[in-house]
Amino acid sequence: MNEFFKVRYNLSKYFLNVDNNMYEYLLTIIIPLLYLIPALLLGIPFLFIKSYDDIMNITTFIYIFMIIVLIAVTYKLINSLKDIQKNPIINSYYEYYKLANIIYRENYANSKKYVQTEIKEKLLKNIGNIENLYGEKARRLLNTTTDLLQYDDSINKKFVTRLYFDNFKNFKYLLNNNYYVFKETPYVNYEVTFIDLNIMEEYNKDKEIKEKKLLLNYLNQKYNTNLKALYIPSIFTRNFNKGFQKMIDDFKYSIYLYFFIIFYFIIILFQGILLNYY
Repeated sequence: MNEFFKVRYNLSKYFLNVDNNMYEYLLTIIIPLLYLIPALLLGIPFLFIKSYDDIMNITTFIYIFMIIVLIAVTYKLINSLKDIQKNPIINSYYEYYKLANIIYRENYANSKKYVQTEIKEKLLKNIGNIENLYGEKARRLLNTTTDLLQYDDSINKKFVTRLYFDNFKNFKYLLNNNYYVFKETPYVNYEVTFIDLNIMEEYNKDKEIKEKKLLLNYLNQKYNTNLKALYIPSIFTRNFNKGFQKMIDDFKYSIYLYFFIIFYFIIILFQGILLNYY
């Protein structure tokens, strides 16, 4: 899988607890600690107070001000940790990946035998490299996984934005429209018919077409899902990329700022200990 594609998918999958509840579990540990640290930092200086003069000095006021800043940063960080699961960018990317995986699997299943063999050999090789599984174990994983895309390191965008059919026996209704149904010859003596999902979505904006509804019903029933679209163009736009990067940068900034302030408190406390005992 393309590395940038993989990073996005892994982030969305991790935050949304798709495979397990690891992120939810980490939150139950991290959030109480984030609440506890400001409370401890607020209480520790009282251990070194010996007189009224120790309280009424400029260092104390700076310390209290930094505690207030820390509480504000902690509040923002906690909200970021919680809200990232609701972030529309994370959710829309996961929805896109789920859709792309279904289209990929459908194209793989409907390919000619020799084309399918070519794809299968590549996928098996990558399963070996990624999962360290070979032979029958690799083939079993290939036949049972719901995530074929993770084993395709050279994904062709067309293979997830078009729906290919060698046999339209069950989809004759799709042939009635030539707005989004096309033919091409990717191999010698091998003509395929495909639906351009982007064009179908665009055509559907003006007037809801029954062909799209029938195709969605077919895919949802076959893969036990609840797809509402066949193509998500926003994923490929510059604005989406900028929004995704801004989300990551804001998340990193909150974490870096939090640790910077904690480091500041460590220096102050260390200085206080030295002045108290020496």
